[in-house]
Amino acid sequence: MVRLRPAFTLVELLVVIAIIGTLVGLLLPAVQAAREAMRRSACANNIRQIATALHNYHDAQRVFPFGQIVPWGQVAYTDGTYGYSFPPSSYKTDRRCWMLAITPYIELTDVYSEVMTAVNNNTIWPYDTSASRRKYPAFMCVSDPNAGKISMWTGSYSRGFCGNYLACASSSTFGPRAGGTNLDGMVFALSKTKASDVTDGLSKTALLAECIVVPDPATSIDARGGYFNACYAETLFSTKNTPNTSVGDGSDFFTDWPPLAPTGSSAYVQYTRSRHVGGVNMAMADAAVRFVTDSVDAAIWQAAGSRKGGENVGALE
Repeated sequence: MVRLRPAFTLVELLVVIAIIGTLVGLLLPAVQAAREAMRRSACANNIRQIATALHNYHDAQRVFPFGQIVPWGQVAYTDGTYGYSFPPSSYKTDRRCWMLAITPYIELTDVYSEVMTAVNNNTIWPYDTSASRRKYPAFMCVSDPNAGKISMWTGSYSRGFCGNYLACASSSTFGPRAGGTNLDGMVFALSKTKASDVTDGLSKTALLAECIVVPDPATSIDARGGYFNACYAETLFSTKNTPNTSVGDGSDFFTDWPPLAPTGSSAYVQYTRSRHVGGVNMAMADAAVRFVTDSVDAAIWQAAGSRKGGENVGALE
């Protein structure tokens, strides 16, 4: 005699499917939050390594690296003299920034050698080197889908690798082509900042933070994070406005991309932004890394961008 197995009724099957759907709906946000927490942690580790490299550079050279060259505008060095670039390079083809200066301290000596050979021989721009067309994971936030962009001018020729980490140049705007007199941060155009110059305290002064890499438009480029063509504040940031501000950045080659990274008509300036929910990773000048929320007190945040303002800097939260 054949015994028939009891089967699920349609109602029972629908109930099971509904329960599974509910569980997935409850678990998915938690899984996504856990993944973003891991990505944010990886990003913080990148910033920590870069901050350590900046300190290793300081230990070897007795100064932090300069932020960038200013090819078209004479600016003041921190020792009171004036210039465009540092010998023996020519300002005409010299587009180096702080990132290239620390490559020997993050096991990228070959990158440094290639770029410096081009600069010292006054032959090609840094963005025309093969090194500029490589991707560097240490300078890429995994939460940013555009991280590691090789910027292309109107889709025809490269302007080089774009990363997610900026150095703090000022608590205000930068002035013409990222030069000027408002450069009170750690790393800026032609800077020669020493640890002893940071009278506000290394633990209270901003050193590094994040930016969002913006896709290139069809008829131009977006230069944010462009380490191999640094002359318009591409790799520098200001604390004049809080993280992820709706106030626009200002530069010749920052495109309009609201709401994440709009462009304003103000003087040269760039604010820190990230793909993390609610804030940005940043490193202080003592290399300590923290997550600063978008709701940080504006006065405290701005004061952190100054190395010697004498402000009373409270907790960055």
